[in-house]
Amino acid sequence: MDSDPVFDDGDLDADLMIVGEAPGQQERRLGRPFCGQCGKLLDKILKEVVGLDRNQIYVSNTVHCGMLENRKPYPEEIGACRPYLIEEIEIVSPKCLLILGQTAITGLLFEDERVSKVGGNWYKYGEIVAMPSFHPAYILRSVRYLPKMEQDFRKVRKFLESGKID
Repeated sequence: MDSDPVFDDGDLDADLMIVGEAPGQQERRLGRPFCGQCGKLLDKILKEVVGLDRNQIYVSNTVHCGMLENRKPYPEEIGACRPYLIEEIEIVSPKCLLILGQTAITGLLFEDERVSKVGGNWYKYGEIVAMPSFHPAYILRSVRYLPKMEQDFRKVRKFLESGKID
């Protein structure tokens, strides 16, 4: 691992837990997940689409140490951080996991399919429902996927309101 860890942020009693990939440069600098441009986009979509503020959710990453050269985490790094992430999920015990990005999807669901294929489909993580979707960093580079990400977030909102998956 290349840097000091960036752990979690948010409400330990949250119904929604977001799991991202690994902290970037801004996250390492500020010591909290999803800040900078990614965090602004995530906060905006959460507020506008899901109807939640950042302080109403819990946010973590699959890998807690950032990659200084901004590379994709290696499988052994994902594995080393997995016990901590599993413990976080058990402590928070959310109703729904929103899993953002390929690294997070592979790390939690063991799905090697592309985000464009598994995104928007419901999965189970133990007794918790899980929705994979695009990572905000990817959306910033490929804005054409923003409507798909928003659609995934609308499904999460519907689940949180009704308790039923569609």
